Amino acid sequence: MANQPSSGSPADPRRPAAEPEPTAEGPTDDLDLPIGLPGSGRARYAAAMARHAAGRMSARELEVYRIAAARDGEDVADLLSLGVAVRVQG
Repeated sequence: MANQPSSGSPADPRRPAAEPEPTAEGPTDDLDLPIGLPGSGRARYAAAMARHAAGRMSARELEVYRIAAARDGEDVADLLSLGVAVRVQG
């Protein structure tokens, strides 16, 4: 029990959360939501913002998710593989 944090100890916010384990029920991450599902573009963007904040996604990738957020049928993986040019400020 010495290796487990006490129930009153919060998790270290600087440490990214572990990746969810895949399950037979379906996607474990909103980035894996089916293309074309209503609202999926915005849900994928929200998941991308969380990954970016945790340091697990580049600003360029996040920007592509932002652009595609309003288009539920847009496959971000296709856009990234095509090398969609985005201008990232900062």
